[in-house]
Amino acid sequence: MSHASDDPAPSTLGRLEDQLLGGPRTLTLAQLAERAGTSVERARLFWHTLGLPTSQADAVAYTEVDADVLRALLEVAARYEVSTRTAVSMVRAIGHTTDRLVLWQVEALVEHLSEKYDLDDVSARLALLDRLGVIAPVLEDQLVHAWRRQVAAIAGRFAAEFGA
Repeated sequence: MSHASDDPAPSTLGRLEDQLLGGPRTLTLAQLAERAGTSVERARLFWHTLGLPTSQADAVAYTEVDADVLRALLEVAARYEVSTRTAVSMVRAIGHTTDRLVLWQVEALVEHLSEKYDLDDVSARLALLDRLGVIAPVLEDQLVHAWRRQVAAIAGRFAAEFGA
């Protein structure tokens, strides 16, 4: 199977995916599960719960970073005896929220490019695709920063309310 990252001159999407996903897609679902130390069914549940499409069993669709993230979640869940129901709820919250956030941000940027450069919708989307490699890390940093600030704010409210 050929991958965008195997080509001598990877496509814009191939380069962007490698950047965003932390490397090329090199793992099947079974390999992802093995690397994460779990079953194929559990890996599929994680992926589905994130709101991402699951691929055919033999499709090379996952990265080493995907395996690392899944393994870390499973290790924390096991260490703190987090129920499957709770873990699924937390993963679903992340998937649901980030799906809507990314769509909102992308549509805002498409609208901006369309208005600023008098582009039709397709041209604005293609222009954004060319810029996402630079824009995405900034948006990612903002997301992590906002998440940390929100956690700190909740911790502060808990401390004030419960005298910790």
